[in-house]
Amino acid sequence: MKIPDELKQEIIEYCKTAEPNEACGFVVLGYQNSEPQFLPSENVAGDPEHFFEIAPDDFIRAEQQGEIVAVVHSHPHSATSRGEMRLSVADRQMQDLLQLDFWLVCNGDLQDFPVIRPLVGREFVNQSQDCRVLCLDAYMLAGLDIDQSALRYAFNWFEQGENLYEQRLRKAGFEPLPTVELTELGPQVTGLEQNQESS
Repeated sequence: MKIPDELKQEIIEYCKTAEPNEACGFVVLGYQNSEPQFLPSENVAGDPEHFFEIAPDDFIRAEQQGEIVAVVHSHPHSATSRGEMRLSVADRQMQDLLQLDFWLVCNGDLQDFPVIRPLVGREFVNQSQDCRVLCLDAYMLAGLDIDQSALRYAFNWFEQGENLYEQRLRKAGFEPLPTVELTELGPQVTGLEQNQESS
């Protein structure tokens, strides 16, 4: 869903008023109004500076207003934490249970984190559940929404002798790392031994 600018500003401004606590709420498509609207909720978490929790009654009230399309919360900077534009493990677990997009406010910006299926165990489907989508989803889980326009390809690319990894990843801003830097990531990530020479 494209986030309307006016709604985005409304949510960002509301989240500022809750600082240093995390703000929370819902985005709802009303039954009589097709425009998405923001419904703030009280953060009832025991430690609202570091977590958010929405009361069950607020879920019920939101559902009475229309279809819930997203859960909103913020990651503010505070004396004890640095707000980051990525969902925490707890956020992802809750998102997986709710099967709703999470809209996250951080550093004066708002980003939509769509529901992402587990990365392991996917069945390969060319163009919709393939290596490209797996990589993009992994980066989205880390908080990086990569522009996909440079990564599009023909359906039968594998029959044309293309090397999409080398040809397209550079267009999306990726750069190859020297072997020395790769080994610093560790053999669990790269499969390279620490003493392997740089190429």
